[in-house]
Amino acid sequence: MLLSQTTQPCVLQEDINEEPKARMFWPREIWGEYAQQLEDFKLQQNRIKAVQCLNHMVCNALHHLPHCIKYMQGLQDRDVFRFCAIPQIMAMGTLALCYNSGRVFEGVVKMRRGLTARIFAECDGMVHLYSWFVHFLQQLQEKAIMDVDKTDPTCEVMLDLMSSNLQHCESQLQKLKASQPRTVPNQQRLVDFALLILAGAWFYGAWGFGDGNQGLRLNNVAESIGMRIIPAGYDGLEKALVFMLLLAAMSRVVLVRIS
Repeated sequence: MLLSQTTQPCVLQEDINEEPKARMFWPREIWGEYAQQLEDFKLQQNRIKAVQCLNHMVCNALHHLPHCIKYMQGLQDRDVFRFCAIPQIMAMGTLALCYNSGRVFEGVVKMRRGLTARIFAECDGMVHLYSWFVHFLQQLQEKAIMDVDKTDPTCEVMLDLMSSNLQHCESQLQKLKASQPRTVPNQQRLVDFALLILAGAWFYGAWGFGDGNQGLRLNNVAESIGMRIIPAGYDGLEKALVFMLLLAAMSRVVLVRIS
């Protein structure tokens, strides 16, 4: 139902411009409160009523969010979860775009491709689902507070609905994050170890272990491109810098492993 009721408002402009007669995918029970005919929403002088009707549709769709979450919680297979979750997340994003937006009556409203790609990349479980829902619910809440006219018939209902849904999603998200071990991406691990190796090599050269002329020295590297970082006679400064860098790199690796 969430997907179905999201599709209806976001393609309204196509529906009301359909020839020879507007398509009636919008329920008359809602739009009949704001216009005699669906085609009336095309007229600029009816834009306020049109946006109020749109907001009513978005509000009606959000009533199905708890049912959507309950269904998603029962999916165990990762591929099946992604297959179902990605459209639900995009539906919430579309509702956030459409809400209180007169652009719906001028053309089809769609999410940006970059954001869509992010959703595809970051949708592997309930943590991601709740995170995206929180993100879009916050956008909706901000619109309702800052942009929507307080005379809008569904404004108060919408605020209560978003508050309850947002509170539920945030609380469930915190519980899930607290119950899961912290993981560090492999790319970050590689960066940390590379930094540690580089700091170790610099420490070896700066402190004169072995043949100091063969070790990694900051000035040796800089002079190869015609620069000098550490002034002559200030080798102690380089030693202090590399010592602190090595300590920081070692602390980073240790903290990541024990967290």
